[in-house]
Amino acid sequence: MNFLAHLVLSEGGDQVMAGNFFANQAKGNSWKKLSKNYAKGVILHRAIDSYVDGHEIVLDAKKRLSSNFGKFKGVLLDIYWDHFLAENFINHCGKNRNEFVAYSLNVLKKHSDIFHINSRNMIIHMEKQNWLNDYSHLDGIDNILCQMSNRFRYQNPLDKGINGLKENYLALGNDFKTLWPDLKSKFGMHPFFSEKIHS
Repeated sequence: MNFLAHLVLSEGGDQVMAGNFFANQAKGNSWKKLSKNYAKGVILHRAIDSYVDGHEIVLDAKKRLSSNFGKFKGVLLDIYWDHFLAENFINHCGKNRNEFVAYSLNVLKKHSDIFHINSRNMIIHMEKQNWLNDYSHLDGIDNILCQMSNRFRYQNPLDKGINGLKENYLALGNDFKTLWPDLKSKFGMHPFFSEKIHS
C-alpha cells in the first residue's frame, strides 16, 4: 500500500495516522522513543506492509507484470492500489476523497515535526503537487512514477511503470476489489470515516 491507503487504514486516529504515514522515517527501533499513538502508527504501517506483501492476491498480481520490472514490482503495485482506491474513493470508503485528503494533509502538517525536521516541507510539497488526488487518474500515476524513477541514482524501470497498469488494468482492478475489503476488515479505518465522528 502507498500513501493514500495508509492514511485511510489508521483506525486509532490522528497520531496513529501520522505514525503510519511517517513510519519510514522511524528507522529500526527508533519508534520506541515515540509516544504511544505515534509508535502504534509506525507498527501499524509495518504490519500493513507485511500483510500486503505476503497476500495471495498480491503475489498473483506480481506475476501479471512484466519481468522487466524485476524487484520494482512490489513498488509499482503499491502505487497501482492507491490509484484504484483514489479513482473510486467514495465507493471504497464512503466519504469524499477531496475532503479526506484536505483533512489528512492538515493532520500531517500538525504532527510532522515529531518525525523529522524536514517532514513538514515534504507535506507542503505534496499538497502543492496534489499527489494524493493525482492518484485518481493515469496521467497523475505516470507523473508520480517518473518522479520516483528520477530519485534513484541508478537506472530503473519505474518511468515505464504506467505500462504495467495499463496492460493489466481490468485484472488489477478486480484484484483490488478483493484486496481492499480484506484490509479494511483486518486493520480498520480512520475515525474520519465514522458517521459518529465525521458527518
